[in-house]
Amino acid sequence: MLRRHVPGAWWWVPANVAAWGAGLAAFALVSTPLWREGQGPVLVALIGAGAGLVMAATVAAVTGWALVRLLRHARVAAPEAVRVPVRAGWPAPARPGPHGGATPGG
Repeated sequence: MLRRHVPGAWWWVPANVAAWGAGLAAFALVSTPLWREGQGPVLVALIGAGAGLVMAATVAAVTGWALVRLLRHARVAAPEAVRVPVRAGWPAPARPGPHGGATPGG
């Protein structure tokens, strides 16, 4: 679906692979040292939930970063094809400047 709207959309697949790999690693890094034999079920659930939140935040951060990069590159490649809606009160997305840098308020 994304490939109909954004050039280079195939990058979304490896970005998701990287995001989920990082998310699972974050889950393991947080939960493994905290889980001990003989802990009660409530504590085990709280540790799992906390590690799950860390995993979710990691996946969201990596995929969010990838999506922003994908859309920025798409706007440079085909500025008329990609329209990113701006919500009231949010800053406008950056647009490419004359020397490849970003200028605010694009």
